[in-house]
Amino acid sequence: MALPIQAAQYAVFDFPRQDIGKAWDYIHGEWLPSSQQYSLASSPVFEYYAKENTTEARLAIWIPLRPKK
Repeated sequence: MALPIQAAQYAVFDFPRQDIGKAWDYIHGEWLPSSQQYSLASSPVFEYYAKENTTEARLAIWIPLRPKK
């Protein structure tokens, strides 16, 4: 099944697998509140998980953005 999603601007946060909780805390607790240019948009949020499930695996979170007025 395919789901069409409108184009949007995203910030991508790449981090080690074991730091997923820290990444979410940083995004919503520090990065977004302190951003002078962007706020959270209403587009979908994406998480990327690598196929390998090792301690060296890296994940990514894609956060949709809109310019602040």
